Amino acid sequence: MSLISIKPLPVPPEPTYQELRASAYPSIPSQLDMQYHDAVNTTATWVEAIEAVKVAYPKPVEVVTTPEVVVEEAQVTEEPVVAEEETIVATEKTP
Repeated sequence: MSLISIKPLPVPPEPTYQELRASAYPSIPSQLDMQYHDAVNTTATWVEAIEAVKVAYPKPVEVVTTPEVVVEEAQVTEEPVVAEEETIVATEKTP
């Protein structure tokens, strides 16, 4: 008798939160029906159903790192900068 080597099956990747949410949401016809009945009965069934899925499968928090910015000190001059005044010359129009 010969030995047969059996390779283990690969481990499937974990589903993303988008895949989990997509499978947990009610079908589109059901959601439309909920929205209709919510409008007629002034209820919030559809909103509650969607919020329940979002709470069960929250969006992961993204950690954003910003690069360190080095700010050099500005050079300070001893003399203040003064703006020059403009001279306005009035001209007289002749008829």
